[in-house]
Amino acid sequence: MSETTTGAWVTFHWIMTLQTGNGRQVTSDGTIPVRGGATRQQVCAQLHAAVEQHFGLTGGSVILFFSLEPDNLLAGGR
Repeated sequence: MSETTTGAWVTFHWIMTLQTGNGRQVTSDGTIPVRGGATRQQVCAQLHAAVEQHFGLTGGSVILFFSLEPDNLLAGGR
């Protein structure tokens, strides 16, 4: 069985750049544990909200850049 079907946790590294309506841009990165079966869209939405909160972006923002890759290089993310 693959990790996606078993629900195993995998750690991903992410990078996200946001822009507010007034042109302010912020970039953040980190790692996030993701359970197999979660979608890329779900993780993106979760991180978007977290980055907005971290930078105090209360007026909303758009995503200019988003990258989500397995953090473990040697094992291909396992």
